[in-house]
Amino acid sequence: MKKILSLIMMITAICANAQNYSKMSRYVRQLVITQNNNAAQAKGLSPTLSEAKEVLVFAKAPEEAVSQYCVAHQGDIHIIKIPVNMLASLSEDERVERIETSENNYQANLDSAASCINVKPLWQGASPLPQAYNGKGTIVGMVDIGFDFTHPTFRSATDDHLRIVRAWDMFDYSVSNKYNKNAQFPMGRLYTTTEGILEKGATTDSKTEWHGTHTGGIAAGSGYDTPYQGMAPEADIYAVSSIVASNQNYLSEEIKSLNTSTLTMLAYQRIFEYADSVGKPAVINYSISGPQDMTNEDQLTNDYISELTSNPGHILVASIGNDGDKRRYMPKSAETERVGAIMSTTGDYFVLSLSTQGTLTLRITDYSRTEAEGRVKDITLDFKPKNKKPYSTSGLKWEDFTEFNNIKELDSMSIKLYSGPEGLNPERVGYDVIMYNYEHELKSKKYALEVIGEGVSAEVFCQSGELKSGTTYSPTLLGAEVAGNCNSPASLPSVIGVGMTAYWELGNGRRWNRSSIGPTMHGLTKPDVMAPGYKVTSAYNSVYYANKGGDIKRTSTYNGKQYQWNMQWGTSMSTPIVSGIIALWLQADPTLTRERVMDVIKHTSRHPDETLTYPNNEYGYGEIDAYKGLLYILGIDHIEGLQAEHLTEAVARPVSGGVTVTLNGNSTTALPCRIYDTAGRLIGQFTITDDNAFYPLKSGVYAVQVGRLGSTLVRVE
Repeated sequence: MKKILSLIMMITAICANAQNYSKMSRYVRQLVITQNNNAAQAKGLSPTLSEAKEVLVFAKAPEEAVSQYCVAHQGDIHIIKIPVNMLASLSEDERVERIETSENNYQANLDSAASCINVKPLWQGASPLPQAYNGKGTIVGMVDIGFDFTHPTFRSATDDHLRIVRAWDMFDYSVSNKYNKNAQFPMGRLYTTTEGILEKGATTDSKTEWHGTHTGGIAAGSGYDTPYQGMAPEADIYAVSSIVASNQNYLSEEIKSLNTSTLTMLAYQRIFEYADSVGKPAVINYSISGPQDMTNEDQLTNDYISELTSNPGHILVASIGNDGDKRRYMPKSAETERVGAIMSTTGDYFVLSLSTQGTLTLRITDYSRTEAEGRVKDITLDFKPKNKKPYSTSGLKWEDFTEFNNIKELDSMSIKLYSGPEGLNPERVGYDVIMYNYEHELKSKKYALEVIGEGVSAEVFCQSGELKSGTTYSPTLLGAEVAGNCNSPASLPSVIGVGMTAYWELGNGRRWNRSSIGPTMHGLTKPDVMAPGYKVTSAYNSVYYANKGGDIKRTSTYNGKQYQWNMQWGTSMSTPIVSGIIALWLQADPTLTRERVMDVIKHTSRHPDETLTYPNNEYGYGEIDAYKGLLYILGIDHIEGLQAEHLTEAVARPVSGGVTVTLNGNSTTALPCRIYDTAGRLIGQFTITDDNAFYPLKSGVYAVQVGRLGSTLVRVE
């Protein structure tokens, strides 16, 4: 549901050429309609659609049906780059089951509040790094915007080498004015050497974007000469400059149509392919999100990601979004005859999605008008799951839009209603509803939405604007809840979705009120896990700073150039904390799968609100705990006498031939110490009588328990 007003106009066009719309997702259908109708371009519609020459889409088909267009594939789902004027004929090929993509209208998940100054970064204290693990031997994929490759946080703290091993700049056309014809990387340019990456210096969008430098520093920054060390400071980094709503102006009109959600899936695949080629596990961080879709737009997307992440060492993490204070969910139980709410928006349209198994009445009432009669429009939603008929009894179209234009009862409102199977649940029918008014601004109207039907359950999700209480108009307009506002792709079952907890003045480890919550449109509990994301200090893009400025917490000098650090908050910041921690876990066990990672999260996460049962739609399984998770992965969390709380009041350091334990001066009594190997065997024990003690050990990884102060892991070389 992107650029809705332009798309609404396209939907009204009648296409003379043959095509099979039932195989197409809505955005593909709209591309075909626009391509085949000259009137659409005459109306001044989006050049992304009207002038499109090629487009990246998913096609579910045998290889021989799409081989000439194929860029990548997972099983029988192919990413193809195809001329728009060939989409119609492709849909008529009986070997092709489905063609799908959606417009890339994603946004970086950052709160709009100003940067905060002079507060110690929360994530450094809240997510302790086990001493033996730093991400070395793993790949952290960063699909984001505004990367500064030269920032010293991306260099190794041990030998100063650049840890960015690959950089795909989708906006870089320095070799040619036209896009790269190389099928593997159809947008921009891939840099594969340290020299090339440093010569490039920063992604093309860096003059106006900084986000990727900050999130990359949180996930895998070394911190250089500051305390702002990331979670996996020695991991290799594969950086991809993604295309989102805010940086599309860097693309020429000729190639904007290639910027679909499918391009992001290709970025994920290229990162995992590189990791496999060098024999390393990978976790991909995606601190970007967009709207969910009810009716099939995400079906092949989820299937493709599921295939990509089915292999060990292939983990995808995404932010859940910052819309957690929005009322965007309205459930209706079978026992309730009707639910309703007032629709509120500052934009030009309302977008709603509805899921049900039975017949309902969708009622829209115009409460802006003083007369009581003639201000109600009822639409009967009467399709049944797994429907095969082109029309319902009430006249709705199946897998197509039904139009209600210039509705007199609603003061000239128009409605486009799409009916089809719910994307991830064929046992339910999904309806997408687009409402707009060319005669009056929607923000000046008071339209109420009601869902009516005895013995029928339903769920309504608001995609734009909000649903608000309207008891001043009717006592039935109380159905909207602050829920159902999580974003895609974090809302998909194949992706680990991350929400945000806050400390300091915003709360003691509780959920930030704007961190988005479930359920998803397909009934999933989301987010999956939480992490701190308030007042996080990390690297700042020096190119952006030179052009735009910003509030700076600290400045570092490297090779005679100044680099900045600044503080931000949002689920954009909590997500790379989880990604970096998973990189540490992958270092401990490179064979971890998504299911295994979720098992670790389930069994080791902290429960910030003990009054809730877990998982739930506010916290998922809770706040991630890096150390407890690592003990669980290594299988030593069960050792009797070994605490799962990380050691903070003493330090255990590996030295040549053993380990040294040093107290912080807080203990006045002798403390017993025990050392275990990763098999759980007690290797040795001793007592600290002074400030520190040494114990000889062979090379290996050990767990050290210091009195009742906690435990830590050390690696003795």
